[in-house]
Amino acid sequence: MSTMSAHGLPREPFCQLFRNLDEVTVASLRKAARCRQLLPGEIFCRQGETVASLYLLKAGLAKASGTTASGNEVLLDWIYPGDAFGMEALLSSPMNHVWSIRADEASEALEWDKTTIGRFAACCPHLYDNILGIILRGDHQLQERFTGLATERVEPRLARLTLHLSRSSTNRGSGELHISDEELAQMAGTNLFTVNRVLNHWRRLGHVEKSRRRLIVLHIDKLSAIAEGSAPGP
Repeated sequence: MSTMSAHGLPREPFCQLFRNLDEVTVASLRKAARCRQLLPGEIFCRQGETVASLYLLKAGLAKASGTTASGNEVLLDWIYPGDAFGMEALLSSPMNHVWSIRADEASEALEWDKTTIGRFAACCPHLYDNILGIILRGDHQLQERFTGLATERVEPRLARLTLHLSRSSTNRGSGELHISDEELAQMAGTNLFTVNRVLNHWRRLGHVEKSRRRLIVLHIDKLSAIAEGSAPGP
């Protein structure tokens, strides 16, 4: 469980948006924010709409997904408490959301409109650096996933993805995530049959427990070895 600050948000390094900011600045940011509370299925921002706000998820769980030209939904990633999204709000030119951000469970977020967050960033270089760092880390993660698609077998990249997704609930060598096999397949760039085969193999080995939309990682170290390519495949 993440350690919480006096502002009700995870302490560093979990809340990258507030990293290296003094208490006065953090308090001012929080006071200037609008609090958004969404029920499961409700939308923070929609694909194709103009980015008008920057958000910081305070509680709950959200997912970033997009709709293809054929109408299929593709899952990009999950958003956990302490994660920020809508960083394009800092740009002077209008930008559209590439993905929709939807609450997967009851969620709460702090929201700063474009003018407000721009004013803070202009007078607080650390905030600007933090936002740029969040964007660059996201780009790095996407590059790693693309490289994995081109160079790795499915099992190591599925293990790495599972570890990434379970990061918010990891505790004493285990972790839990609520995700379907189809969603895992979308994120790993493979098909449902392959994901089922790999997960069933891990289940037989005792690495995970699996049910509908629920995957419990029993041994983080075992999946870490698979992700690093130092364990035999199925």
